[in-house]
Amino acid sequence: MTKTSKTILLFLISSASVVATFIAPELSLLRDEFGVSVAQTSKIMTFYLFGYLVGQGLFSYISNKIGRTRGIKYGMFISIIGAIFQFIALKYSLFPAFVFFRFLTAVGLSSGLVCGFAIIKESLTDEDCKKYFSLVAIAFTSSIYLSIFSSGIIISYMDISFLFGITITYTFTLFALSFLIPEPKKIKNKLKNQVKKRRIRLNFKLISYSLVLSITTIISYCYAFYAPYITISTYGLSPATFSTLNLLNMVAIFLGSFLYILLHRRYDEKIILTTSLLFIFILSILYFSIYLSMTSKPILVFFIISFFLNTCSGLIYPAATYKAMECGDCKANTSAVMNSIKLIMPTISLAFSSLISKSNLINLSSTIMFFSLLYVLTLNFRPKRAPCKI
Repeated sequence: MTKTSKTILLFLISSASVVATFIAPELSLLRDEFGVSVAQTSKIMTFYLFGYLVGQGLFSYISNKIGRTRGIKYGMFISIIGAIFQFIALKYSLFPAFVFFRFLTAVGLSSGLVCGFAIIKESLTDEDCKKYFSLVAIAFTSSIYLSIFSSGIIISYMDISFLFGITITYTFTLFALSFLIPEPKKIKNKLKNQVKKRRIRLNFKLISYSLVLSITTIISYCYAFYAPYITISTYGLSPATFSTLNLLNMVAIFLGSFLYILLHRRYDEKIILTTSLLFIFILSILYFSIYLSMTSKPILVFFIISFFLNTCSGLIYPAATYKAMECGDCKANTSAVMNSIKLIMPTISLAFSSLISKSNLINLSSTIMFFSLLYVLTLNFRPKRAPCKI
């Protein structure tokens, strides 16, 4: 795989996350624009994530039929259609149409994620995969905060419709870049009988590592949804300042991914994952100190905690991705299962976190705390094996 292809894949894999969170600082503006409630506004994020989820299975099937790169091309074309009609729905204040075309955009952009991971695993050696997944962790997770930063700056000078014009341009660019990726060589001799046995035997491992991976998206998407309300609405931070401070989270992702490159040769991935999850559990508890007014500088403490949470995410992403992608012969199907779990969990967490309390800070803290502890238990649970019959 050439350096050009590797670079383009980073853009394609992270594209859905960029579009998902590009409008995060403007959620309150969208709420006013459409005249809807906060609960209805959450549909903008949850339906997008649902479309992202639907696209995993769809493009896993399509790419196995017509090829990885053709699947990406079709997906990017669908995302262009969704982006154009989002712009139109915003212009005429059609909230249901806006939510639907956000869903359609996510379906199309998901092709970059599912097909991209399949291309990586089918084209690189194990050692190269580990290193490249660290880059993917940086691109995928930091893109969320970079998109928040850029949109927060843009909205200070332009109106909200301009942001969706940028989204249209972005999807066109991705569509053009998809033509520069060559189709990977197909592995022909392994599949049918072996696949069934191995899928059954490795099913629990795939699910457990995929669940652990999902803590990175739970942190990112819950943060993208709740952090603007916490820092801007509650503590009066400006959108531009909020966006600038989010650059700290990008630095944290870089740091975590770099630490993984240093640690993976000395420690097993399972140890790295368990330790990182326990740190996340402890850090999420510290969010409560802000709510209980145990600090005189709540915004500073909030961003420090978030920094270390994202450092742990940077460690978890490459380790969990590598272990999950080892759990199947068909890499497109394995990628689809992994990414589906990675995306359905933040969808569930966003849908139910608002039911915990009226405090956005408690909702954010409780959600991360619950799932990090759950995943520690899941990762270290060993299902009993049925005795062999002779």
